[in-house]
Amino acid sequence: LGNRFIWWNFVSSRRDRIEQAKADWQAGRILLPPTDNHEFVPLPDDRTRPAGSGSPPPQALS
Repeated sequence: LGNRFIWWNFVSSRRDRIEQAKADWQAGRILLPPTDNHEFVPLPDDRTRPAGSGSPPPQALS
């Protein structure tokens, strides 16, 4: 399956797509569902790298 990178509400198998999603969200290029588009939620101020970028792999749930 490969690696997955997670940052805020974005998940991708490529880090560069996470960065593109951040830019797209800020610029309003991501369409919101018609029933959930009344309030814009800004990106968090946290500028950390996506989870999965050099972090140890998560432990399996038991």
